[in-house]
Amino acid sequence: MRSALLRHPLRLVRVAAAVAMTLASASCGEAGSTTVDDDGPLSTSTVVGGGAVDPPLGWKGSFEATFGSFVLCSTEEGASIRLTEVTFPSGAPDGVTAWVRRVLPDDVAAVAPRNRHRRFTPVAFGLGAPPSFDQPYSSMRPAGDYTDDVSAVTVDESCTQVHRAASALASGDVPTHGYDELMISVPSTHRGADVRGFSISYEADGRSYDVRVPWTMVVCDAKGTRRHCS
Repeated sequence: MRSALLRHPLRLVRVAAAVAMTLASASCGEAGSTTVDDDGPLSTSTVVGGGAVDPPLGWKGSFEATFGSFVLCSTEEGASIRLTEVTFPSGAPDGVTAWVRRVLPDDVAAVAPRNRHRRFTPVAFGLGAPPSFDQPYSSMRPAGDYTDDVSAVTVDESCTQVHRAASALASGDVPTHGYDELMISVPSTHRGADVRGFSISYEADGRSYDVRVPWTMVVCDAKGTRRHCS
């Protein structure tokens, strides 16, 4: 699969089909298709690549962009994973924050089928920040339960279960399992910002692991001169 840096400013990108595809690869264990530890069970269900977001049109102050679709799942049936920390490389902007969005079947069932895909599928990237996405320049409204205390998050679903949940949401159906999506909020000004990957520390079966997620997150500057912007 060829990876590319994509741009899709100002709105929620519906990526259930892409997530379902990568989760299907994870459940089959295809090398190089997902971000997985060499010996640990956590998968972030994303290909190598990145995303870039344009600044809000006409906005003069600081703002935030959010990058997601890092759907967390276990490559081992029955494994229980507890996150401990998400860390960012040197050079990342001050205030960059990891959030976990939890989507539950009961929440999906309470919404009309025609709106389920739009509200509950994983987010790619866009303007605004969790948990409310109520910034005046944001058009994203992804529903779910949010926490920035990643050390309180456990990942119980297998990649097969989460793949089925993503497929159900893409069809407007209620999934039998929920899913956890890691989302990264990046603060910026008109000068832009970038975060070149991050690491997830976690525990499983009494052992500690670290997984590097090589996803480049770029907030474009107002003139489009930053790399991957135009």
